[in-house]
Amino acid sequence: MFQFDIIINQEYSAWENLSFDIEKVTRETILHTLENLHFSLREGEVSVILANDEMLHHLNKTYRHQDKSTNVLSFGYGKKALDAGILGDIFLSFETVERESIKQKKTFHN
Repeated sequence: MFQFDIIINQEYSAWENLSFDIEKVTRETILHTLENLHFSLREGEVSVILANDEMLHHLNKTYRHQDKSTNVLSFGYGKKALDAGILGDIFLSFETVERESIKQKKTFHN
């Protein structure tokens, strides 16, 4: 069993208007992913930032030198942080996820 603190910050208000509980789904998805990866670390912390295209565009340009938004970016903080149980930060862009779900004929939830 995993004992992870999953810190979720909503930085963009559109995330509040979904027809499902995004925080619950986010927590379940992270724990499911860790279990399927057979992750050896059993406790720790991960941060999820529910953002928008503007924020992910800025981060993508700054850290990956790509002048566009993206659906997700993740940042780890190196071996010392990982050894201390800090997995890092995951950023999601509402607008890009929404566009991709329409284009791929999937629900936003998927």
